[in-house]
Amino acid sequence: MIIVAGPPGGGKSSNFPVKNVGVDWFNSDDRAAQLNAGSYQNIPIHVRSASGQQLQQFIDSHIESRRSFAFENALRTDTGFQQIRRAKEMGFRVLMDYIAAGPVEEHIRRVMNRAALGGHSASERKLRDIYEHSMTNLLTAFEENRHQRIDLLRIFDNSVSFGRPRLVLSMVRGVPRNIAAEIPAWLETALAPSSFNIGNLRGAMRGKGLGS
Repeated sequence: MIIVAGPPGGGKSSNFPVKNVGVDWFNSDDRAAQLNAGSYQNIPIHVRSASGQQLQQFIDSHIESRRSFAFENALRTDTGFQQIRRAKEMGFRVLMDYIAAGPVEEHIRRVMNRAALGGHSASERKLRDIYEHSMTNLLTAFEENRHQRIDLLRIFDNSVSFGRPRLVLSMVRGVPRNIAAEIPAWLETALAPSSFNIGNLRGAMRGKGLGS
């Protein structure tokens, strides 16, 4: 089970397209556009709802049949974690790559630029809501990793507009294995109120002789 996660505008589809993973995949934005006569713009609510239902069916069927699969998830809700727990019960290995581009304003700017080029969009209010919930649920992803339900959690920073995303943190079943020397402010802020703050994670690495 491979999940490419993060708020809209972070660079999920452009940098980690699930169609290139080599397993069955589903991108709900692409599917919604297909159901909307090929257009990513002005997608009606009922079309997005239909796409979301198809994604749920895709996930359910692959878990039940124990077939590898990949999909995107903004982590707006905890639904993805319920799916992860079911997948683990069925013997899946779970990988999550989380990618963000900075503060919410940067995500809004990138989504608006994408919309101007014909890509999918959302209102500023909705983007702020998704971003806030996504960052909160990132902490849940760390908890799921600690409880070994997410086997590998990797965090990427995509704040450089024309560069490649930078791997800044990786966690293997609750153990930090890689922490970049420079941590982006958005990640510091997201982790600060938790036991997963960067200071604690660096200390855990030193304690296990894994560096800093």
